Amino acid sequence: IFMSKWSIFFVLLVTSFIVIPNIGRESLWLDEIFSAAATLKSDSLIEVISIEPSPPLYHILLFYWEKLFGSSDIIIRLLSYIFTLLGLVLSYLLLNKYFTRRVANLFSILSAFTPGVLLYSQEARSYALLYALASIASIHFFIFIYRIREKSRIEIKLIIQFFIIGVLLCYTHYFGSLLIFLLSLVAIIYSFNL
Repeated sequence: IFMSKWSIFFVLLVTSFIVIPNIGRESLWLDEIFSAAATLKSDSLIEVISIEPSPPLYHILLFYWEKLFGSSDIIIRLLSYIFTLLGLVLSYLLLNKYFTRRVANLFSILSAFTPGVLLYSQEARSYALLYALASIASIHFFIFIYRIREKSRIEIKLIIQFFIIGVLLCYTHYFGSLLIFLLSLVAIIYSFNL
């Protein structure tokens, strides 16, 4: 299974069979209600940003998501699952390109079936987006470390991607700022020590 190019589709299919039937099983809980209310009752993005004290990216996306697709519990939570799927697919593609398919498949399997990932992919909060962006940023970090260690050139597109993901992380959750700062700091210190 680790060598198959189809294993990522299998992983996505199995996670869908786990998440989708459970996504609307229970009503929104308090924090999810806060997210939904902040975006549903607001007429503008300025209101959404002023109501929710955490970084605004998730709520901005949820605001437009609800305008396009509605506001049922399932629809609101589905956005988080889509972020989880995007994180899995983009992580797989990066790992497959810069390392091996076996590493990409192993990461996808371990990541997709982690209980926290499965739980937060069913929750209308910013955690699934944080997971997706953190996975991609962490993979970029390992690409940088590998390239620095091998004395290989780091493509400018990787640096730009890391910068964009870092900004998105900072606007998703407070832990995103901490993560991107630490990853960047370690990469810089590591590069100076070689």
